[in-house]
Amino acid sequence: MKKAILFCCLVLALGCLAGCQNKATKCRIHGTIPAKYNNVRIFLVPLKDQSKEAVDSVVIRDGKFEFETEKYVVADIRLDYHHRLGIQNLLVVTEPGDIVVHIDSVSSSKGTPQNDSLQMWKDLTIKHNKEYSSLMSTARKAMAAGDSTSGLTIKTLADSIHHVYVRRSVKLGENLKKGPLHDFLLELYPRTYKQKMPDGTVVEKKAAWVLD
Repeated sequence: MKKAILFCCLVLALGCLAGCQNKATKCRIHGTIPAKYNNVRIFLVPLKDQSKEAVDSVVIRDGKFEFETEKYVVADIRLDYHHRLGIQNLLVVTEPGDIVVHIDSVSSSKGTPQNDSLQMWKDLTIKHNKEYSSLMSTARKAMAAGDSTSGLTIKTLADSIHHVYVRRSVKLGENLKKGPLHDFLLELYPRTYKQKMPDGTVVEKKAAWVLD
């Protein structure tokens, strides 16, 4: 009898352990979206492998959707292409844990360390893009009006703001543990690039944002 009880306890313990390990390795994405997209298919697309086998998809029900994966990558959550107008795609890191996402004209995510960092970078990017685009538009208008001095001055300011943004993005990537988001940010903004010269030779140059 005692042996039977011990065996049952061992089976339950192993079952609990397996469940905990399974939970610890899985990424669970809990999503919400306006109810008008009910019955529309939504996709989880790894950035580095967009093959049919790598892409997951579900149908939206009651303004909600869920994904579950053990892949550890940067991925894009996007609607069926017939329904993407007015909806912002959302980058997520499919790290173990529970991620809460909302898909709309402005999409967001939270819940795990890397996704919180990714959301911080996305907020920074939105702010930068708005400011940079406004300055570049003003610079182009000045140039078109024949005021090249003001145009170049404003463009220089815009470039300076862009370089600060890139350095902050790279610093964020460097401060992260090695993983999908670390690699994504550092690959997005390499420190050097190769340029082909008139004589056919190729030289490696520093990116404009790199400080000496």
